[in-house]
Amino acid sequence: MTPLLYHDVDGILFGEYGPCKTHQLRPGIADWFHWVVARYQLVFLTSWPQADLFDLLTGLYLQEVIPVCRYLPWTSVGIPFKWDALQQDQSQHPSPYFWIDDDPTVFPTLNEQRRHYNRLPFLHVNPTGERQLEDLMQRLNARTAQLTQLVASSSLPH
Repeated sequence: MTPLLYHDVDGILFGEYGPCKTHQLRPGIADWFHWVVARYQLVFLTSWPQADLFDLLTGLYLQEVIPVCRYLPWTSVGIPFKWDALQQDQSQHPSPYFWIDDDPTVFPTLNEQRRHYNRLPFLHVNPTGERQLEDLMQRLNARTAQLTQLVASSSLPH
């Protein structure tokens, strides 16, 4: 099983940290993307324009990520919310998934989350702090193991 990973940009790749609490790239970006593409089908779910995102990846010497990812153009096609875009994408590409975002208000209600693999897919990432990518790897590993068990046992509907 290779789940989809719906990936926000700003609060995931960037964080506010350091003595001045500056908004800056988090350390370990290259390690993060190599880890992600080895385990997930990467789908960017962000308001960043695709060209800007791909320019960022190229500038970080991560252009090899571009051909192995998808970009979900939700804002340019008039979809009002990320959740709506994800649901539409799932109807076209049904698959177990995770969604990482620094803004918990974009996730559906808790009752709605429970209907999707018992809330496992929804991971809020702290927009502050330097080491959040390392923490996220650990959390995704644990949830991937749980999701694999749920899918294998088919005990929960999608």
